[in-house]
Amino acid sequence: MNSTDKLNEYVSTNEKALNLGVYASDIAYCAVNGMSDQTMNSFVAAKKLADDLGLAEGFDDKITSRIDENLDKPDSLNEISTDSYSMAINYLRSQNQEDILPLLIFGGWIESAYIAADSYNATKFSEENILVNKIFEQGFLLENLVDYFNTLNNKTKDFETIDKQIADLQALYDETQNNEEAMITEKQFKAITAKIIEIRNFWTKNQ
Repeated sequence: MNSTDKLNEYVSTNEKALNLGVYASDIAYCAVNGMSDQTMNSFVAAKKLADDLGLAEGFDDKITSRIDENLDKPDSLNEISTDSYSMAINYLRSQNQEDILPLLIFGGWIESAYIAADSYNATKFSEENILVNKIFEQGFLLENLVDYFNTLNNKTKDFETIDKQIADLQALYDETQNNEEAMITEKQFKAITAKIIEIRNFWTKNQ
């Protein structure tokens, strides 16, 4: 997960929006795994970024109270984290904030992919491993993300950087389509996970 110590390093609006998505994914991961203290810590970090962005829904005091009241209930925490993210997304859509929404979505996706990539500790590669499958399936989500970013207008330098990064990652996934027998080879898996980790660490400033 992304350290909350990094919070003050996110200065620009784009950095805050993207890392809000990162912390939102961390909240969900902690909630599912019953990590109550980490759930609250990640939420406090997300709330700080949301407040800076003027995001009125999804990371407000009401959600904070719900989390505090359910710290010993992983299922409830997971439901709350899902509600929080959905509320934030819907609010941004209702406000037509195209400058923030794509970054929030991208941050949530890259952190989710990163957690899966960073969690793979098997000594021997296997297509049957659930995390290998999860990483492979990220390719389908990436296609949707690429299509979404292609619809955006007036892109800033940060968006152009993301476009380049996801295009490079997409090229690695495209190589798996040439496989005759394997879904994904060990070499392809390592290249994809390395790129995911590289992109995530670039934006979270964990280099």
